[in-house]
Amino acid sequence: MERQADAGQTPYRFADTNNSGRRTYPVIIHVAVLSTFLIPIAFLPYIAARRQIVSLRRKVNMLEKDIQLFKGSVTTAASHQASIANVELSRLRETGLHAMNRTSELQGQISRQEADRAATDEEMRTGLRQLLDETQHSRTQTATLRALGMTLADIAAFMQEVELNFGLGQRNDQRGIERMRLLALRMQSLSQPEDHTTQVG
Repeated sequence: MERQADAGQTPYRFADTNNSGRRTYPVIIHVAVLSTFLIPIAFLPYIAARRQIVSLRRKVNMLEKDIQLFKGSVTTAASHQASIANVELSRLRETGLHAMNRTSELQGQISRQEADRAATDEEMRTGLRQLLDETQHSRTQTATLRALGMTLADIAAFMQEVELNFGLGQRNDQRGIERMRLLALRMQSLSQPEDHTTQVG
């Protein structure tokens, strides 16, 4: 009976002996071991992504620096162009003002010249009218002198004829017949150049 009992207990004891021969480890150790192998594998993509992100950040920083430099150069160029444009605009304004002043001066000169020419024309017209009036007056005087000379000549001839008819002497030319004739000749001679000029004209 005791052998059977011992025989019945022998497998369990063997199992216990086998179990006691194997070392049992806590779950934490298993997790730690697995983590030791799995965590680096899991972090490899993160590390690669981080490197890429760092590289991209560097590139972005470089691009930002380039953009800042470009902005600075653009701002400098724009300010330079603006200053040049302001200078050119000032020159154009000065040129325009000078041209306007010169135009005003020329207009003033033209106005004065026109006024002087108008005054000169008026003086010439006035002088021509005076000359025409004097010429007309001279012609009138010449015609009057001619008529007077002819009248005196007729009177002298009539007086001489009367003296001859009545037998009056011509002693010392008391009645001035010869003087009347000479005066008539002078009057006619004064009128001859004007008549000749008038005929030629």
